[in-house]
Amino acid sequence: MRQKGHLRRLKKELLDVNLTGDLKMDVGSFLTFADYFFDGIIADWMVQSKIGDALNQVREARRQVSCIRKRLQEMRQTLEAEQEGR
Repeated sequence: MRQKGHLRRLKKELLDVNLTGDLKMDVGSFLTFADYFFDGIIADWMVQSKIGDALNQVREARRQVSCIRKRLQEMRQTLEAEQEGR
């Protein structure tokens, strides 16, 4: 998935500025298989459950990214203030 690649890249970039984030998303491969081959109530319920889990993961990732952005902005302001004081 492209999103996982973006999250990995963000994690790597955050290490450069000594920030970390536990950003992750997981979609089970069995449920993808089950959705295609066992099209029924149980498979649909399992897929809906995974969708709910994924939605919660996305919400948490967005919250973490917002916090990280705020911390980065604060760091930037601090650095700019230090540079102006020189």
